[in-house]
Amino acid sequence: MFADFEDAFDCSGVCWTPLFGISRNIADGPPDVECVGALIDTLDSLMGPAIICLITAFIMMCACCASIPLCTGYNPDEDEAEDKEGGVEDEEQE
Repeated sequence: MFADFEDAFDCSGVCWTPLFGISRNIADGPPDVECVGALIDTLDSLMGPAIICLITAFIMMCACCASIPLCTGYNPDEDEAEDKEGGVEDEEQE
């Protein structure tokens, strides 16, 4: 996996730039940048996917909150039946 980073970003190391890479050929010379810095530089172009992820997260949170009544056992038919039964009892008491 780290070898793929070294090939893709022409880098090596994580905290500092080492003299030699893990999978780089020694004849290529020392790397110019560390892999973390090269990876962070590529994240600047990912603003579009980041916005889409945030919008999707907002929609999913709204869907989660909107599903709460489904899990609470609310049934409007039961409420109507209770109202009818309660209404009959109230009339008998008068």
